[in-house]
Amino acid sequence: MAMKACRECRTEVSTEAQACPHCGAAMPTRERSVSWTPCPKCGSAKTQQIGRGLMGFGSLVMGSCLLWIPVIGWILAPIFFLAAVALWISAALPSAKVSFHCQSCKQWFTIPKSELVRTDAGGPNLRAGMATKVPTWLGALILVAIAVAILVIPTGNAPKSRSPASQTRRAAAPVPVGKNWELVRTQGMMKLVHIANTKEGDRAVYQDAIRSLCTAGEYCSIGFWSTRALVPGRLPMSDAEAKAQVASYTRNPSTGFDEFLLACRIEKDRNKCF
Repeated sequence: MAMKACRECRTEVSTEAQACPHCGAAMPTRERSVSWTPCPKCGSAKTQQIGRGLMGFGSLVMGSCLLWIPVIGWILAPIFFLAAVALWISAALPSAKVSFHCQSCKQWFTIPKSELVRTDAGGPNLRAGMATKVPTWLGALILVAIAVAILVIPTGNAPKSRSPASQTRRAAAPVPVGKNWELVRTQGMMKLVHIANTKEGDRAVYQDAIRSLCTAGEYCSIGFWSTRALVPGRLPMSDAEAKAQVASYTRNPSTGFDEFLLACRIEKDRNKCF
């Protein structure tokens, strides 16, 4: 069994010890570095380093995604790019602080890099220093590559706007209408349908509307009214609009729920009406 000096009290302890029997330090023979250090609050060895280089890379990716959003994205993307550069520069500074998250007490803490990049002999830990420099250079290369790609993209490949004729054809798409029923409007996920007053008790008319308006395997919600003036203009509906509703249909494939109900003034079975 190998022996080594404890990181804190310098007493000889086993390299397999999880805690120093003299001072209680977690993982006593393991030296602190930019990738690991014990939690100063609870002493736990289960800590995770959150590098600024990684945060800068995340900011770079976010800015790249925003470039595809017109106007707002073009304004916000440079801010994320500048934030990425600032994070990489701060990560490369010798005076920078390294952030850690303790998985035991869930606390965040920062420690100066100068206190972490030391070996037993007191010299610089070259491997720990490179851990900061590599992501910085890699991120800078990616940033330059994205900037070059943006500059060389030909504007001729930009999607052309649709012609007025095609927009008119799209706007003139027919509203779903069946025999004795008509889709008046859609509010959110609910379709609001007007049904002929003389057919409010005819289940065949409702089933025809359901088959026409609901797509197989997808969620569907339909409300039916026999008075067109009382079809809700928006949700939530008023008391008068709710009272005028003659039927409702809801289908949720994920839960297997499928229910059609008529108003109690039409359906006499109180267990099958609302």
